[in-house]
Amino acid sequence: MIAQQARVRTWQLVSRDILIVYYAIFGALHILLPDVFAPLLHSGIPLPRAASGLTGVFELVAVVGMGCGVWRRMAGLALAVYAAVAVPVWVDPAGLSSHVWQAWIAYVYEWLQVDLRLILIWMAMFASTFIAFPFRSAR
Repeated sequence: MIAQQARVRTWQLVSRDILIVYYAIFGALHILLPDVFAPLLHSGIPLPRAASGLTGVFELVAVVGMGCGVWRRMAGLALAVYAAVAVPVWVDPAGLSSHVWQAWIAYVYEWLQVDLRLILIWMAMFASTFIAFPFRSAR
């Protein structure tokens, strides 16, 4: 039982660290290079550069939250909701395909967000201790 709990905790820490690195890198890039990410947003979103910058701020705040024990659960939930909702609503598939070579950083980010969305959602929920799946507690 104790070994099982230690294994779950280890994998939660690994998941947390992966999320922190991933969102820290792309959060900083959203703030530093808003012109790279702005063309990928739907044309109906006002001020796409500002929206890109705010996305970066949100990601960096979530990174800080994931690093703090007190805010980890809230930050994990926020990142899971962000991965589930923000990308399908904000990203314009036409913009994604038309700006591939001008903005490969944004393309890689959006590809990861779109194609690995379920994994990012699971990692955020697992790292913030909302779920323990696929680990089962010993009975």
